[in-house]
Amino acid sequence: MSKSYNFTRALSIGGFKESMEAPQKHWSVFDLRRILLIANIGWFFGVCILVGIIYWTVGYAYQKDLARKESLHEVEALEKKIAELNTNLQGLKDLNLKTVASTLDYSTNIQIVLETSRGEERAFLLSIIPEALRIQVTHRIPASATISMAAFESNYGRSDLARQHHNFFGIKALDPRWEGGSAVMTTRDRGVETKASFRVYPGIADSVLGYAEFLSGSVYYRRAFDESSGERFVAQVLKGGYCPDSFYMGYIQTIMKRHDLKRLDFLKSNAQASEEMLSDAGMMEKQGAIQVGISQ
Repeated sequence: MSKSYNFTRALSIGGFKESMEAPQKHWSVFDLRRILLIANIGWFFGVCILVGIIYWTVGYAYQKDLARKESLHEVEALEKKIAELNTNLQGLKDLNLKTVASTLDYSTNIQIVLETSRGEERAFLLSIIPEALRIQVTHRIPASATISMAAFESNYGRSDLARQHHNFFGIKALDPRWEGGSAVMTTRDRGVETKASFRVYPGIADSVLGYAEFLSGSVYYRRAFDESSGERFVAQVLKGGYCPDSFYMGYIQTIMKRHDLKRLDFLKSNAQASEEMLSDAGMMEKQGAIQVGISQ
């Protein structure tokens, strides 16, 4: 009798055993290289991100520091402007224009000065008085000194140097720090005719300011700024070497007297200022005592 075989059952049993007994997987060289490549790419991108963060942080800190320095610079510039403004305001206190009455009184003095002249001389005084009053506040130069010196040096604005180049004080372009223009003109030194290079200004306001800066910027004229009188101011300037001509002061005194320019001097000496401060303090103390007495 022949035997029969059930191949279907055998195949199913064999397949089941094959699925149950899966062989263990081994890492090949290709797999290891792929893993290493992925790790390197991840490390590279991580470093790039880290460098980017560091770069952004440093850049941000630099911008903040730059902005802080610019802010400090602006603050310093503002503080400087405030200090200059306070200086000018302190000078303006010397004008004694706190009341309408004092303002009218000062306007009257200006009108009296103008009434002493006519024609070109009056036009000259009209143009220079405001500038002289301005530097009297900003540079402590008596107005009578500025006006009389300009009138003498420029012949009341009639000289070629004044008409053509707005140089009303005969200031020469000898200072190496001078950055403006210059012009060669005929002049007289100690009575001898010669040629010299003089400063050129855009207008009378620039000329007056240049005169003020020229005097205040030189050690030779430092003593002049201790004077509150225009006549004494000019005398100290001449002692400093402004002009060697012996007749200079006589002409200045004549011009000052002719136009009564002393009316425009409102600067006070240190002694006068101290005396007024003590007087004001005494008055305030007295008013305080009166108010205390009233309240009691």
